[in-house]
Amino acid sequence: MAQSYPRALDQLFDGLGVAESTFDLDEAVAMEELGSGEILTADYGPRLWRGDVTISTDTHAETDQAAARVSVLRAAKRSFLVTQKHRRGPQADPSGVLLGSASPVIASVASNRLDVRVEGLPSQYTLTVGDYVSYSYGGVYGLHQVVESRAAGTNGTIAAIELDPPLLLGVPDGVPLVLVQPRLKAIVVPLSYQPPRFRSTVANVITFSWRQSIR
Repeated sequence: MAQSYPRALDQLFDGLGVAESTFDLDEAVAMEELGSGEILTADYGPRLWRGDVTISTDTHAETDQAAARVSVLRAAKRSFLVTQKHRRGPQADPSGVLLGSASPVIASVASNRLDVRVEGLPSQYTLTVGDYVSYSYGGVYGLHQVVESRAAGTNGTIAAIELDPPLLLGVPDGVPLVLVQPRLKAIVVPLSYQPPRFRSTVANVITFSWRQSIR
């Protein structure tokens, strides 16, 4: 049966034997230096996440399976979900136990698209600078990093917390906010895939780069 896209975390990324990875927010800044020595900078587009993945396998069979799962994504319009492999949840709640069954939402977004109001958190729940959060609506996925530490009040609300990069245009009020395994939608960067080199030893390595796809 034909697969659907984006491929869910449990259908692809979580199942790959990721030995090494990078996770970085790209720059989208144009720079011009004037004769006076003044440097002018300007944003020319949204900042997108990108990364590199190294998959290590122990058997030739595992290598073939991993290669097939990644190779199918090298065609156009095929995407998959990505999450940070080294950290599952917020620093103050790594496994999501404190979050429990709470369902936090983005209650509103400020006009600067940086500050958001978060509701539905457990009382005194803390988001720490460096934490990741995500949301999705209508096939659009956004992932952002917390740049200031804030704790919810007794009513489970953080009145304003700054996120980076700016939120996407059109994020609806009340969209669920994912704190445990926050994810984004990505594509394999064309020509970045390096197939395994089969050797007499069993271990093999596959590498590729990915880049965020908003839609």
